Amino acid sequence: METGLADLSQEFRNTAEHFGSWGLELVAVRGYLNRLMDNSKVVRHLAHHFPKQLAQFQGILETDPIN
Repeated sequence: METGLADLSQEFRNTAEHFGSWGLELVAVRGYLNRLMDNSKVVRHLAHHFPKQLAQFQGILETDPIN
């Protein structure tokens, strides 16, 4: 557990240095969006009620996060 936390802390610092605070926020949002899209109920709801937004979310997750 400590090793995982240390790795996560290092990754956080590396991201903050590389992208700055704005980039760090985008990384966090992308992670949250990825978790939402892993939920089949959320995806079904979006597909039924918000298909355009679902397509945009999927497009965001398909792009290279580094560029």
